Amino acid sequence: MSPKNDVEKIVKPLLFLLRSSDASKYVVLCNIQVFAKAMPSLFTSHFEDFFVCSFDSYQIKALKLDILSIIATDASIPFIFQEFQDYIRDTNRRFVGDTVAAIGSCAQRLPTVAYTCLEGLLALTRQESLTFDASSMDAQANVLAQAIMSIKAILKQDPVSHEKAIIQLARSLDSIKVPMARAMIVWIVGEYNSVGHIIPKMLVTILQYLARCFTSEAAETKNQILSTTLKAVLYQEGEDTVIYRRVLSYVLQLAKCDQDYDICSRAHILENLFHCYITSESLEDGMMHTPKVTDIQHMLVQSIYGGKINLISPASNNYRIFFPGSLSQIVLHAAPGYEPLPKPCSLSSDELVQQEVNAQSGKTRGAQTANNHSFYTSEKDTFSGSLDEESGSDYSSQDSITRSDESEGTGSASQIDEEDPLIQLLE
Repeated sequence: MSPKNDVEKIVKPLLFLLRSSDASKYVVLCNIQVFAKAMPSLFTSHFEDFFVCSFDSYQIKALKLDILSIIATDASIPFIFQEFQDYIRDTNRRFVGDTVAAIGSCAQRLPTVAYTCLEGLLALTRQESLTFDASSMDAQANVLAQAIMSIKAILKQDPVSHEKAIIQLARSLDSIKVPMARAMIVWIVGEYNSVGHIIPKMLVTILQYLARCFTSEAAETKNQILSTTLKAVLYQEGEDTVIYRRVLSYVLQLAKCDQDYDICSRAHILENLFHCYITSESLEDGMMHTPKVTDIQHMLVQSIYGGKINLISPASNNYRIFFPGSLSQIVLHAAPGYEPLPKPCSLSSDELVQQEVNAQSGKTRGAQTANNHSFYTSEKDTFSGSLDEESGSDYSSQDSITRSDESEGTGSASQIDEEDPLIQLLE
């Protein structure tokens, strides 16, 4: 990337191009997205230019939402949130889901607005669950699942201060019918089962409710119920330990008889790993008697469910792989004929000399072409001058045009020669 003072020169031309056709606008927004991810401060003061218009296509709306979530600051986020409130009322539910995702991204980037975003997402979750319509389940599933996903991302930052939000999600399990949303809520309950003082007291009731609903749940929800029950057995201690183990034994028996082969196989594997927690001796006296032969199994269980695993996020640097303004950057793969620019200071002196010679030969050929065009034009005008008494004026006008063409041709060659260093700097 060039120095900031040089890169700032492209901001206003790019924003001006947003007034063009939809196809050109999409290409311009893709390139703005590249620069915004690399240097968000370039467009922070121009956030209003990325507000969605009613006549924008879905692809353009999605790009504008992503750019707004990238360039949002503490000063501009109130105005951006006012726009987002209008977007949530849009009839295109897919666009509403993208807006919810943008709200979650803003909350992760700006911790000062995390609480406000969380409250708004919880209110949206309640509204979507109460207005459930079976005929539009796919559209509602997208919005509701995205809302829970954004809440999940916000809770990861500081789960202790958001205990009430976790409790509200757990209480909404009875009203939320979307399988993906239910699965994520069950995961949240299992992941933060020891946070605060209220959640551990509610855990027994939640697990018993999930065990009763196990047979009617979707496959992804069943997997999360198994994982949540196992985490409760590992983490929780006290008088409710026996209840947790009994719930685990009951859920494993149901899972082993499930019609889904994945659920059935997982239940058999987990039963063999956790048999030390669900044996008859441990259920009778409420104590865990782990034989020496299961020490390796106990370590394996702790490594899988006991530790906090930091998930590696997928690579988000695709925008830096391809050169901005190229076709490859738009389609996100190397188009035929694409040649990336060399890295700075990677060319040898011989290669630099060869590039300079090629540039000089290109300018020479351009000048020769302009001269030939000028000679042909002047010869034609001289012949026409013998037939018309106004040939002098005609010649002078044509000659002036020829000179302007020659100067434009020479200027274009010099302009191309001057643009090469700028392209090198952008790399």
